[in-house]
Amino acid sequence: MIDFPFWVRIEYLNFSKSKIVGYTGSVTKERDLMDIIIRLDLELPNIRLFLVNQKEYPPLRLQKIFDKARHILEEESA
Repeated sequence: MIDFPFWVRIEYLNFSKSKIVGYTGSVTKERDLMDIIIRLDLELPNIRLFLVNQKEYPPLRLQKIFDKARHILEEESA
């Protein structure tokens, strides 16, 4: 588990999958990270780089974060 707050750097393919764009920001709680994933409309296959405090985040834990974000989005849209 990562202690809050932390810095996240995400590089991902944009919506049209034509270029790589990035996001860097501070995360003060778990919900902040979920909000970033939802707001940027990120999908796991489009992630090219996901760093937490300048270290790569393990793929299995990353999958869990995306699953949780999808669950939150489904709950909010119901």
